[in-house]
Amino acid sequence: MPVAHAHYAACDALKLSVDVMLELGAQVAPTAASGVQVILHAARTTGATPWTVMTRAPTYWGRMYEGSALIVTERGPKEALIAVHGNTLARYAYWRIGFRGIIASLARSLAVSVVAREVSRTSDTVSYALSWV
Repeated sequence: MPVAHAHYAACDALKLSVDVMLELGAQVAPTAASGVQVILHAARTTGATPWTVMTRAPTYWGRMYEGSALIVTERGPKEALIAVHGNTLARYAYWRIGFRGIIASLARSLAVSVVAREVSRTSDTVSYALSWV
């Protein structure tokens, strides 16, 4: 984690625009979400929705971020609240916004249109609202 903190602090110091950070997150989505590509491929061929991926997201999260939790709560048929708890990287804008780009990119692969926005944060927690059509 010390290396990750140094990395994200340096990225924050670059003062990149939100659009650039979202795009960088979207670009790493296929490789950052280990195993998700297999589920996405299967989901596309069966007409699945973003829920197909989100139901498995906490399992994948636990493999990538030991000691941190990802909780997905259904807010409606096409709306979710995605909360990250216990991850000190949430203090960095580059990490939070990049992760929002990852979320949007993965959902966009199974939906026509996606909106992802950050709704709350602390030094080790961040929540996103995700909706799609």
